[in-house]
Amino acid sequence: MRKKYYPPRPETIKAKMQKRTLELEKAKEIISFCNEYYGFDVTTDNRKRYIIDARFMTIKMIYDYTGLILKDIGCLFNRKHDTMIHSLNTIESLIEYDKDIREHHQYLKSKLCHIKNEMIL
Repeated sequence: MRKKYYPPRPETIKAKMQKRTLELEKAKEIISFCNEYYGFDVTTDNRKRYIIDARFMTIKMIYDYTGLILKDIGCLFNRKHDTMIHSLNTIESLIEYDKDIREHHQYLKSKLCHIKNEMIL
């Protein structure tokens, strides 16, 4: 016997869309903060190591401080979700082994902690 399908309620869909919009706004705030912190656009298509590290750090901050899925984060950077997975894995190992990256991570975490608190509804 098949389970009966109940479509989601319109108010549930509307609430999810509003939450996603709020999360995208927070992600854009994080990007603009990181742009100011690093002194260049982290979303640029550049393969210099310092720009890549800054982009990876920004992706990690967005992933940690918003509830966005990797596909949405990738859209902010004009990249696919599998690139976001690679970015997160790479920055995790860099934070573990590179002292400068670890210091950047600690500083950004301390400055962005208010965004996570605002997300709790």
